[in-house]
Amino acid sequence: MLLPQPCAEGIDSPLEAMQTMFLVHINFVSEHPGAPRMLFGELQGAKSTPAKRLAHELLKHYAES
Repeated sequence: MLLPQPCAEGIDSPLEAMQTMFLVHINFVSEHPGAPRMLFGELQGAKSTPAKRLAHELLKHYAES
C-alpha cells in the first residue's frame, strides 16, 4: 500500500513545518480534486468495504505520523 511520506521531516521551525504540510495537502487536492469527497463519502457508509478499510488504514497511518 502506498502511504504518505513525511513532508516536514527535517524542518526545525514548527510554523514552517505546518506551512509545508498545508501546501502539500493543497497540492494533492488540486491534483486529485475528487479524493477528499470520495474518502469522506466512503467513511459515511455503514458497511465495511475494501475502500472503507483502506481509508481507515490511511487515516490511522496519518494520525501516527
